Amino acid sequence: MMPVRIRSMRIMREGPLQKDLDLEPADLNLIYGRNETGKTYVVEAMISLLFRTGRDSRWSSRSTKSRPATVREWEPRGEIEVTGLGDGATVFTAGSPRIEDLAERGDGMPSDLSRLLVVRAGDTRLSDARDGVGDEVLRTYLSGKSVLDEVEANIGQETVKNAVITDGRIEADNKGLYRDRLTLERELRYLDELRMVVDENASLVRLNSLERMKGELEERLRDLEDARRHQAFLLREERSRLLLDLEELPSEEQIIQLGTDISLYRSRNRDLQRLSAEIKEASSTGGELEWLEQAREEYLSGTESEGRELIPASACRYLALLFLLMAGAGAFFGRALTLAGTLLAAACLVYLLWSRGKRPSPAETEIRRAIEREFQRRFGRELTDTATLKMVLRELESERIRSATAVENRDRTAEEVEGVGKRVEGNIYILAGREVPPDEWDVVLDGFRASRKKLQEELASVDGVIATLGVPLEESFPQPSTAEWDQRAYIDVRERLAAVNGELDRERKGLEELKVDISVATGLNSRDIRELITALEDRRRQLAEEHRLVTARILAGNTVYRTICQYREQENARLGQALESPEIVNPLRMMTGRYNGIRMTDDGDLYLKTDGRGEYPLHHLSTGAAEQVYMALRTGFASLSFGEPAFLLLDDAFQHSDWDRRKNLVDQVTSMVEDGWQVFYFTMDEHLRKLFDGRGMEMGSGRYRYLSLD
Repeated sequence: MMPVRIRSMRIMREGPLQKDLDLEPADLNLIYGRNETGKTYVVEAMISLLFRTGRDSRWSSRSTKSRPATVREWEPRGEIEVTGLGDGATVFTAGSPRIEDLAERGDGMPSDLSRLLVVRAGDTRLSDARDGVGDEVLRTYLSGKSVLDEVEANIGQETVKNAVITDGRIEADNKGLYRDRLTLERELRYLDELRMVVDENASLVRLNSLERMKGELEERLRDLEDARRHQAFLLREERSRLLLDLEELPSEEQIIQLGTDISLYRSRNRDLQRLSAEIKEASSTGGELEWLEQAREEYLSGTESEGRELIPASACRYLALLFLLMAGAGAFFGRALTLAGTLLAAACLVYLLWSRGKRPSPAETEIRRAIEREFQRRFGRELTDTATLKMVLRELESERIRSATAVENRDRTAEEVEGVGKRVEGNIYILAGREVPPDEWDVVLDGFRASRKKLQEELASVDGVIATLGVPLEESFPQPSTAEWDQRAYIDVRERLAAVNGELDRERKGLEELKVDISVATGLNSRDIRELITALEDRRRQLAEEHRLVTARILAGNTVYRTICQYREQENARLGQALESPEIVNPLRMMTGRYNGIRMTDDGDLYLKTDGRGEYPLHHLSTGAAEQVYMALRTGFASLSFGEPAFLLLDDAFQHSDWDRRKNLVDQVTSMVEDGWQVFYFTMDEHLRKLFDGRGMEMGSGRYRYLSLD
């Protein structure tokens, strides 16, 4: 079947509705309007076009003593096109049949569907019953019609007041013959229990079997005890051997000291190699120092004359030129300036002639250049002046001093390395019993460590097993046992022996109690178990015959009552199956997020089921939780009625809910839309409008319609 949906609707303007309303509904439809904008008129127009109205329906414009008016005295005009009610679309107008008329034609739908599909003024309850649902609603929407009511109409009301027989079981008021029958049944059950105990315990075979089993287990336990004590002896012997082997190895302190000495030897030996390399490198600079000291004398002697010049020759030439210009300027400024400039220029020329005679000879110049070239070759830098030569000379002298210090350190380190090496060689020889070259010292040391660690682990393992055995030293048994020690078998035998002893005690006590019980039940004062059993069987036959006669009288007088019980069982079973159907359970789980089932008690009360947390009566739930359940049942009943999801008309169904609960309810409605329901929500509440509009926008324009009547 197709879902029952409103494909299109047209409501003509009337009363507060100022213009015609044309709508091709989507999955979720929000109709918003303030007071006096026609929102209520649209809701009641849809109710009037789709469902029956009038005195005998839920929608009446007239008030009575028991019920107020539910719609106003309007005569709305328009048409609503609905799909899913038949092969094609069904159009509902003011004069057309209503949905209830289709139900009466035999389409398998309940007669009052508006109770499910319409919620007015925030009242989500399905009836005025204590739990908001009621037995009448369940039977109307889940069983189609009350089978029990039909039977009661045929056979009369008196027949349901006595016994009820189900699968050979009789239930009735605890009075008269039925009370006599219950008394006989209790006595028979008690005698049958005694007979069962007799069958299990009256014979001594069971006791003899347990006694024999106990002896075998005790003997097995003694053998295992001897094996346990012998095992403790062997383990303590093994422990002594391990301790001796451990004593033969170097101690922890000796191993640590040997490791420290080997590390010191390696470290100081590396220092010795480094110092030797430094000394070897420094020795190559000795000849350089000797050459530089000899070259310094020759190089410095060739530069003494240059060093005695007071004024460089180039500077003196510039001064002479300057003074001649000053003498020429004297022609303009006076003779004194001319005379002073001439004298100073002459002095500069005389100084130039004198200094030219003091310059080094070509041979001296060649020696200096040879020294500079050799300096460049030896030291890789250019000799530009005496300062460079003196700096390199200081560096070489410092290197010679460092070399002398390194020699002293090398000799001292060599002595230390030799001393440590001899100490290590001696200790290893004592511990290993042989000479070991230095490159094998670490191998020997690791061997000591590994051997000691292995013995310690074995010793710890042996100690753990000895502790597990729990055998004191003085109870160790050197002689082998006939059995082999097995920890699991030992525990198993002890547990089995304890169980057998417990059974023996219970058997002996039970046999004595059984004699007393049979004696009381039969009235026979005897200690002979055989006499007591015979008396028990005789009493059992007597009571069974009396019970048969009483039962026959009850069955003969209550055939009609049994028929009523059968019909009621059929209808209750149908209701139970419907309440467990996916159409009910799935919306309930989705709406509440907590409850995963619902059942009806024999008294007609509804209980909500949870996962492992018990059951809760519907009439005890809070208002918010109950509203969620009502919405779930409403959609479930409608799905069962139509066979598919349908449409819902919600007229400010959540206006009385607090703001926190509103968002949850809006989310639940949109979840219903996702499951195939078509929802029309009418509201004048701005907060609800925003909540629905927000969720509707998330669904998209193709699935959401918003209509404002303002």
